[in-house]
Amino acid sequence: AADCFYVGDAAGRPAEGKRKKDFSAGDLKFALNLGIRFYTPEEFFLGSTQSLHCSRQKALMGFQPSTLQPTTTGTVYFFQEQEVLVLVGSPASGKSTFCQQVLTEHTRINQDTLKTLAKCMKAAEEALKSGNSVVIDATNRDAKTR
Repeated sequence: AADCFYVGDAAGRPAEGKRKKDFSAGDLKFALNLGIRFYTPEEFFLGSTQSLHCSRQKALMGFQPSTLQPTTTGTVYFFQEQEVLVLVGSPASGKSTFCQQVLTEHTRINQDTLKTLAKCMKAAEEALKSGNSVVIDATNRDAKTR
């Protein structure tokens, strides 16, 4: 992670001069949650040395994810009966990793692997008929896709 960094324009910057305020601080918060360096496009591409805020703490509005402690032993409990989970999230947001590390008892259905929607449907039906739970691992960006 020492070599990783994130460049994003959602840094929670206030309006300044002709520039409007950022629509959110989501990119900055994402980088901070990952524990990696963050740069605005101006810093990274144009070499700007202008600071983001008087402090990054202000951008977080008092929220420091790194100070949170786990409240459980890390055990994840699932229903005892069969279930179908549909993951929804941006590409590279951790859905597949979550499947591989946490949902190990579920049959993972992924169109990147199976190639067609028809093959995904067939694999899900077969898993359910066999009594297995299923997780649909894809971006599933809209209701139609889900």
